[in-house]
Amino acid sequence: PALAESLATAKNGTVVFPSGENRRAVLEELQVTTRSTLGAIAHETGGIAVDHGWLRMFGSGSAQQPRALGAWNREVGLDVADALLVADDAVGGVFAINGGALGSARGNVYYFAPDCLEWEDTELGHTDWVEWALNGDLGQFYENMRWPGWVAEVEALAGDRAFHFFPPPWTEEGDDVSKVDRRVVPSRELFGLMIAEMGGDGEDGE
Repeated sequence: PALAESLATAKNGTVVFPSGENRRAVLEELQVTTRSTLGAIAHETGGIAVDHGWLRMFGSGSAQQPRALGAWNREVGLDVADALLVADDAVGGVFAINGGALGSARGNVYYFAPDCLEWEDTELGHTDWVEWALNGDLGQFYENMRWPGWVAEVEALAGDRAFHFFPPPWTEEGDDVSKVDRRVVPSRELFGLMIAEMGGDGEDGE
């Protein structure tokens, strides 16, 4: 009920996708109950699109958001005990609950930022992070990553795709995303590219 109320009153606008057939299996894998925010999202939704689809929270999977909690971790080769991927955005940024691999603040949500290729502590637990995603100032948070006309482009973007900028935003040449080339690529491909650029191989969460 608390999640339903938050979604109904969200300032940033949401679309809730129907929950997938494997929702019970997702709960069991994550070892959470529907009394938690994470469990409620996993069991009651197939995913949640926020702010015209710019931010995509993972649920139990759906046609619109095929990536499910836990399953997305396996696809990118990251153990859920180290960091549970819970959402990403239209430009390749990734949000994860830290199990100890991302920094010292266990349980906090960290953000892998496309412009600096670092895991940054949001200083929020998952429930508070969801509240921020639904009602916080996403425009300010993403002010350097949005371009004129982004709304129409993002609304047409599939839930498992993201925009790849060239030159990329972590370079000096790509720091103004309104002046670079954009193309749509699989989110998995873009995440792997960023992890590799950071220095890991994308298979062990380094």
